[in-house]
Amino acid sequence: GFKLAYAASLKNTGDVVTYIGDGASDVEAAMLAERVFARSTLLERLTGAHADVRPFETFHDVVASLNEG
Repeated sequence: GFKLAYAASLKNTGDVVTYIGDGASDVEAAMLAERVFARSTLLERLTGAHADVRPFETFHDVVASLNEG
């Protein structure tokens, strides 16, 4: 429950939440995020279920995507 509670807390204070993850334990928290970088199980679960899910292989991919906007 830590991931979900932490993401919910950030969102409830008005922060924009971007989530990075790869597992089934990330699904609930990732669904609260405006943007999700996902791979493996998380990518499979969120494809079609989340409006802004982006695949990644390394953190370099995440940084490049964030720099693009």
